Amino acid sequence: MSLFVRVRINRQLIGNVEITNETHLTDLDSTNTYQWTFVGEHGRRLNGTIQHRYGDGAFVLSAAVMDEIAARYRIAAAARAQARDA
Repeated sequence: MSLFVRVRINRQLIGNVEITNETHLTDLDSTNTYQWTFVGEHGRRLNGTIQHRYGDGAFVLSAAVMDEIAARYRIAAAARAQARDA
């Protein structure tokens, strides 16, 4: 089972996220492993794995993945700024 998230600013698509349940446990208290892939502007691609309690639902899962993507963008932006200032 996969969850798909499209990220748009107004009508411009800036990224797609696919989150796939790898363990398929459906008890509300079970913790599943999910693989996710983000494809952003200019073909930028990020991948990751996350643990998520099934009963917390799709919005909590997608928010956790988006937090990870945002953190990676912040790290990349800081590295670019540091390289530019060096």
